[in-house]
Order: sequence, then C-alpha cells, then structure tokens
Amino acid sequence: PFAHCASKSTVAAKDYKYWGGDEQPWRNGLDDSPVTDQGIIASEERHKLAAEADDHATAGKPAHATKLRCCGVRIDFLLALTYELDMWYWRTWEVVQYLVKPLTEAKGRCRFADLAGVRPFTGAATIFLSHCWGGRWGDLVAAACTGADTRRIVWIDVFAVRQWPGNGADLDFRGVLAGCTAAIVAAAPIDGTLTAEGIGMARESIRGPFLKSDEYAAATKILPFCRLWYVHATPPQLL
Repeated sequence: PFAHCASKSTVAAKDYKYWGGDEQPWRNGLDDSPVTDQGIIASEERHKLAAEADDHATAGKPAHATKLRCCGVRIDFLLALTYELDMWYWRTWEVVQYLVKPLTEAKGRCRFADLAGVRPFTGAATIFLSHCWGGRWGDLVAAACTGADTRRIVWIDVFAVRQWPGNGADLDFRGVLAGCTAAIVAAAPIDGTLTAEGIGMARESIRGPFLKSDEYAAATKILPFCRLWYVHATPPQLL
C-alpha cells in the first residue's frame, strides 16, 4: 500500500499547516507561504476543530500518553518500509510530506500508526527516538536498530503524532518518555568544524564566529541538540 510513495511525487491534496501565535497562522504545507483564501481557512478551521474534538476526552491526561506510546512501531516494519521505498537518504521532513500526509489525508487525517496497513505492526514503545526532521531518515532507522532484534518497538513522532493541525494533544512527549525504558538520540556526525581535530570550541574566539556562521546555521537543522524543542521536550536527566 506504500509503493506509490517511493518516487516522492505524491503529496497531500490539501497540505496545510497551522502556526499558532502567528499573525497569519495558516500556511501552505509545501512552501510555508501564508494562506489567504478565506474558504480554505474556514475549511481548515473545521478540520482542526474536528481533530481537537477527537482527542478532547484524553488530552493532557495519562491516558493520552498511553495511547501515544502504543503508536510505537516494530523495527522489522520500519526496516521493511525503508527498504521498500528506498528512503535511506530521504530527510525526515520528506517522509512526512511524501508518505505520512498523503496516506493519512484520505483516512480522516489520522495518525500514520492508525492506518490499517500499519496498525498490525504497532505496540507500546519501549524506546523513544529523538531526532531532527532535517536529518537523514536512514540515520534514524540505523539508530533505532542499534543493539536490537526485530521485537523492539520504537516511538517515532512522525508516525505516532497526528501530522495535521489540531494535534496539540499529541505534542507533550513527556508522558511517552516516562513510559519508555530508554531513549535514543539520532545524531549523525557532521563533517567540518564541529568534528575537526584541534578546534577548541571552548575558546570564545573560535566559538563566537562559528555560532554566527552559515556552517552552524546548516548544522542546527540536522542536530537535535541545537533545537529548542529538544531541550523543551527532554527531561533534565537525559540532557
């Protein structure tokens, strides 16, 4: 049921995002440009309210964290899917754009883990995967499989969290983390200044210019440790 997504040519027909707090919160999913069509905005507001209503009974409660943790996926499924679609060099955001959103749109904008073709391979996750959407999907998969057998069940946000507006109840990961026995941070080495021998980042004369460089700006898109959400969502004992 996923093979047609391999070419990265399939996208959701109505791919929109919601940036809460922004003056123009509704955005086109493909390029983040503002949505100004009032008909589209009204339609998307209805979809957003429907998603929020669907989670209203459990939002903010332990039951919701349990429901989310049960959206973990087996690594044999993760490997099979990655091989079938040859996603090793996809960026994680591409997995969302070309796989998750097109497939879930037609099923009521559900979570990817709730799709009929995915649900048999889900269960209560024991491993929480932290990663960056700008990183390579293959690096995430490799991290998920480290030291494991096919029975390992891992929690990956792009599969467990509803990737549509109205998903606020899904965005508190701490309850999911609390239910897992371990967390893995997928962070592949980056060639350049960060990994160069003899570069002393403790020295302000080196660190300051680097933090203002284009090289650092690019690194922040693929290193979880540079992202504010990582610090916000991760318990202090894991930092």
